[in-house]
Amino acid sequence: QLLDIPREDVQAFTLELVEQHVAERDATNFLLRASQHPGHRVQAFVAGWLDHYTSGKPELIEQLLPFFRTLLEQICRGRLAKDRVFDFLERESQEDEATARMVLPLLERLVLTIAVGDRARCLVLLNGLRRKYPHLDTPLRTIPSPAPTTLSPSFHGI
Repeated sequence: QLLDIPREDVQAFTLELVEQHVAERDATNFLLRASQHPGHRVQAFVAGWLDHYTSGKPELIEQLLPFFRTLLEQICRGRLAKDRVFDFLERESQEDEATARMVLPLLERLVLTIAVGDRARCLVLLNGLRRKYPHLDTPLRTIPSPAPTTLSPSFHGI
């Protein structure tokens, strides 16, 4: 409840307390509740906990999909948290096909709606999934390149 107080100093203190005193068994519940918070400091905190508390847990990753979408769709905010989430999603989806199936719709949506830099990251992730799981339906298609054309001998590079 302290996280809901809109003062950054109170939120920072609360996150510090959580980091120092939360029991392992309660961390997942806190992570799920905190993932719904709109504050960028709390979102960055959640992104920092992903590897430790959600790695290898597709059921938990599925519950966090709204958090991933909300965070990754933000414009000009949360670069560190976005990078952590992209890294996490890439690792987890490469390790587990069930996670890859969950992440695909998110990446397909993001590639159409977000900034160019993040779009490139989504395309790299989608391509990695296409290569790892060729049987999954991704929006990426391989288009053969056209045969090279030869230039006429009269062409002088002009």
